[in-house]
Amino acid sequence: MIRLKKILKSEIPVPVWLIEEEYLCSNADSSNLTYWCEVCQTELYPQKTDPDVNCYFRLTDPEYPISQEKTAYRVWHSLIPNASDCYGYRFNRRIWKDFLYGVRRWMADPGGDLRTTKDPVRDLNMEYHFEEVGGWIREWYIYIPPQVKNDSQEVPLVFAMHGYTCSGEIYIGNSDWHRVAEKYGFIVIFPSAIPDLIDGMQDNQACKKENVLLPAWNNFGKDTRQDEIAFFKYMFRDICKNHAIDTSRVFATGHSWGSMLTQLLGMALPDIFTAIAPCSGILFDEHDEKLLLNPAIAENPRTEVPVWMFVGECEEWLIPHIPKDENGVVKSIHIWWNRNKIQGEKPNDFTSGWTKHKERWNDLCYYKNGIPMIRYTWIEDLPHATMTEMSFRIWEEFFSNLRKDKTGMIHWHPQS
Repeated sequence: MIRLKKILKSEIPVPVWLIEEEYLCSNADSSNLTYWCEVCQTELYPQKTDPDVNCYFRLTDPEYPISQEKTAYRVWHSLIPNASDCYGYRFNRRIWKDFLYGVRRWMADPGGDLRTTKDPVRDLNMEYHFEEVGGWIREWYIYIPPQVKNDSQEVPLVFAMHGYTCSGEIYIGNSDWHRVAEKYGFIVIFPSAIPDLIDGMQDNQACKKENVLLPAWNNFGKDTRQDEIAFFKYMFRDICKNHAIDTSRVFATGHSWGSMLTQLLGMALPDIFTAIAPCSGILFDEHDEKLLLNPAIAENPRTEVPVWMFVGECEEWLIPHIPKDENGVVKSIHIWWNRNKIQGEKPNDFTSGWTKHKERWNDLCYYKNGIPMIRYTWIEDLPHATMTEMSFRIWEEFFSNLRKDKTGMIHWHPQS
């Protein structure tokens, strides 16, 4: 494992399109081209995809193949007469549409995760909803894997929520939950928040009141804004009406401000949600008291919903990652200890009990009747981000093993 702080800039792959004047360079094997091919570890023999473009592709898997796509590691080379004089806006549009737009770097693994850009509707065949709900126009995407569309059997459902300033479309590419759904055969919904400010965080540069309004979930139940509880109830009823949903396996996950919404849903709607997994996901920045005052939560003082919280090592500017001295991590564990009715004294010594997963993940777990009711993981070198590997871990090690019967009792059935 290469630690983030030890990575050299020359070791971070960057897709590049070298556009050179034909009269200045007629040798495709220039040192500049060779350098970028080495950085992206592409083949030295190009494929001609356009009359004026030679493409050098990577054939070997990158270091973190679960989160990175080798098709995104690309080097293009063109020799074009008078390229700087004759193309102008038209060529700039081609640079954007054909090359730059096609690749994204998600900041999670060391050096970032390069993946190709996919349009949710055009490329992934998702359902797109843009409807009035409770007097507000709301947006959400639904991914239904091909094998699910052709089968009447009831399948699990996952709601996946973006963070502040983002959208459902952005979180699709960021989290890759659709890939997990396709592999394991369940439905996933990616909703979008309505632009607004985050109450109580005006000291944060990203949340200044003079800033432009950006998508933000109404986690505190402010009555002048959209009702998120009503919105999720609407989406749940609608998906159950139109698709075969296994209502004993309905889950929620989300990142950052979406992780706060995830915990709101788990506390306010324990009759719907079987388990939750908030990412960058403790009750951070002293928002626990405000969240618990939400009327929808006050009606459900005890929840019994298994929770797996994730935090990155490099999020200290907002979220601590080591539980100690009654910080946000400790407070969150204690809150969920109470809501999940775990017997015994709440833990205060967190120096032991950790297990290591693949060198980078540090896991802690508290059980009730053999069920992991509280899991907490901090990830080395992870910034304020989520990643594909996290989504797969949540499903494979947590969601897939949990069910809730008609009485509301949680059952743990580890998959072989």
